[in-house]
Amino acid sequence: MLKRKEVAKLVRLERPDVLFLQETKLEKVEGNLCKLLLFSDDFEWVMKESVEAFGGMLCVWNKLEFEKQGEFSGDGFVGISCEWGSQKLKRNIVNIYAPNDRQKKVKLWEELRLKILEEDGRWLIARDFNVVRCVTKRKGKTRESLEMRDFDDFIVSAS
Repeated sequence: MLKRKEVAKLVRLERPDVLFLQETKLEKVEGNLCKLLLFSDDFEWVMKESVEAFGGMLCVWNKLEFEKQGEFSGDGFVGISCEWGSQKLKRNIVNIYAPNDRQKKVKLWEELRLKILEEDGRWLIARDFNVVRCVTKRKGKTRESLEMRDFDDFIVSAS
């Protein structure tokens, strides 16, 4: 896990317009934290709070590049609908941290699939899916799992 100073150093070097953090372990985020990480007041954020110091997600964006139209969240994800750049292109930005439990993942995939089908525009997805789509990506495994099929079904049905 990267610490605040390491994140700030990386952000200073790369200067991203969007930043996704997972496992923040924060119950709330204030502007000072974002300013410390991003060295600017030109950022806004949405978060999914941690529960008893577990989890927590943060989605931060440059408000000069992305104009937030709305925000959404569910178990395992948080994001925004926005207009991007001078052309005001419709975009949806979401940070996903999938649970390890298969049934909870299936619920997450269904919620996201419905959200993707409901919203116009392209999607930028930052993620820890806690599953891979292809068996060759799993070390020591040679057979496809039910979770992999569930995940593949989600990708195909949300496309």
